[in-house]
Amino acid sequence: MGSYGNALAGEEATDYLYEMGHRRIAYFGVSNAMLFSAERRRGYQMSLLKHGITPRESCCPPEI
Repeated sequence: MGSYGNALAGEEATDYLYEMGHRRIAYFGVSNAMLFSAERRRGYQMSLLKHGITPRESCCPPEI
């Protein structure tokens, strides 16, 4: 899966949770040094912004 696919996966997963009625959606991943995790986090953040939700640090803790 390329970087676009990873970002899309993060976005689609977050979109699904939003469509199910969730609004406080957290993201847990591994180090942003790993490209796939950084891209999935980007997709997660893009989805939140698309739905008018400001990403909060408390829902996206620092990398492990």
